[in-house]
Amino acid sequence: MFFWKTGRETATEPAAGHPPPLIVVKPAELKVLARIGKGSFGEVFKARWQDVHIVAVKVLHVSGKSKAEREHLLKQFQKEVRLLSTLHHPNIVRFLGVSDVSVLPPYFICEYLNRGTLTNWIRKAEPHLQQDLAFARDAARALAFLHAQKPPIIHRDVKSDNFLLADRDNGLVLKLSDFGLSRVMASLGEKMTPCGTIAYSAPEVIRCEAYSEKADVYGFGIVLWQLMTHQIEPYPGCTPLQIQLKVSLQRARPQIPHRFVDLRIPRLMHLCWREQPDARPSMAGIAQLLERLCADLVDPNGHHRRQLHGVRFPHGGSRPPVEERHHM
Repeated sequence: MFFWKTGRETATEPAAGHPPPLIVVKPAELKVLARIGKGSFGEVFKARWQDVHIVAVKVLHVSGKSKAEREHLLKQFQKEVRLLSTLHHPNIVRFLGVSDVSVLPPYFICEYLNRGTLTNWIRKAEPHLQQDLAFARDAARALAFLHAQKPPIIHRDVKSDNFLLADRDNGLVLKLSDFGLSRVMASLGEKMTPCGTIAYSAPEVIRCEAYSEKADVYGFGIVLWQLMTHQIEPYPGCTPLQIQLKVSLQRARPQIPHRFVDLRIPRLMHLCWREQPDARPSMAGIAQLLERLCADLVDPNGHHRRQLHGVRFPHGGSRPPVEERHHM
């Protein structure tokens, strides 16, 4: 159930057990400036709200769909609105308001992040270890926040396209977006529908087995690999079907290059990609490790430390890390 209030009303305390009211944003309050994204669900626009705020507007396209498709899309849309409106974290895109229930096509608005997706950053920017590790840390913080909810929230589509960047006074900030596939985990081992993007999907998801928030950890490992290598395709030249077979049957993982400034980075990737979900670290532990890695690059006065000791694997490519005790 949704509770609405207009943008100029004062929010009242919701009844016990009910979510807080949602701000209703009328079409007349929005001036579209540009289309910034398009997908099977609909489109995303940059717009001005109430002649003041620059926002992103996500519009769901339901015209031309069958009744079953419309119902499915509306259900996903409502779930994303309901979930996003309750999540408040500096590394999660901030929800601002939603269209009235009578408006078609439905839309919601959230903060506008002016630097695009992490995918575009990886494609265009020069590798910069301090910045890339900071992005990885911020992504880990967002996912750790989701997994810390009671019950845990599984994003289920962790990929570089779903992390957005924006300029802030103290530099760039990264935020997690797109909660249309997210799911509250009702019970451990619950069977859930496979979803997400194949190249980021954990083996248990590909095999249609029960999965948990550790599937997000696997996807994060792929994003970390992209940030550290500045490559987009973890399995270049492979079709989605080939990736499914390689990952689920052959236990293939992305190739890790020779050079790394710190052994903890490739080791963390391997830990995220472990076959058994319970053997993967928690996102909270990953965030803590990345905090330490970022701190190792800058001294207390804000000056860059020397580069950390280089690491080379003897034959190139990737190899399993030396087993250690990890408290994550």
